[in-house]
Amino acid sequence: MKLARWLVLGACAFVAGAAVADNPPAVATGFATDAQGWGVENGALSFAWTARGGDPGGYISANDDPNASSALWFFAAPARFLGNKPVAYGGTLAFSLESLSDSPRSTTPRANVQLLGNNGVLLAFGGGDFPGTDWTRYSVKLIADGAWTIGSVGGPAATEADFRSVLGDLLALRITGDYYTGVEKTSLDSVVLVAAAVPEPGTVLMWLAGGVALLGIVRRSRPREA
Repeated sequence: MKLARWLVLGACAFVAGAAVADNPPAVATGFATDAQGWGVENGALSFAWTARGGDPGGYISANDDPNASSALWFFAAPARFLGNKPVAYGGTLAFSLESLSDSPRSTTPRANVQLLGNNGVLLAFGGGDFPGTDWTRYSVKLIADGAWTIGSVGGPAATEADFRSVLGDLLALRITGDYYTGVEKTSLDSVVLVAAAVPEPGTVLMWLAGGVALLGIVRRSRPREA
């Protein structure tokens, strides 16, 4: 009986271990003490870290540069969000934004998130509402579901192969800070890159069925009492 119990425990540990292997810890930035390596690209001024007032705690912010030649600026992720991230396919990118401006909202199509691979392929996500004057939370699915396009928001839909090639060697992850026709101040907080959740249900059921079958064999092989 002790052997049977050990086998059951072993099967459970195997399933749990496989789930953890397929769901590694998230890469996250809460800006609790500083900007944690984040920066800005494409024309932004007054990049700063602020200790309080975020979602929650600290946050980073920048202002639009009215003299910049580029029409769109981004918050740029540090190295720990980049590189070899294949397990991110099927996962999510979550973050919070706040934007303040006296100008009208822009009607120009824009990429709210960009993923650039070391192979030169750029994936653009144009979905999601405009951030408000209070913190707005976003959760972007990292999957080829038609919402992601190649090159720009008007480009062809990205395929799973496109996505996996980019996530296999991610060179840049950018979150848009530019949402208005004029000058705005946009703030970013609570950025979390979450890997795909757990093994497929069919795989887990297969493991459990194998464990039950093995337990049955052990029980049948036990000598009967006289």
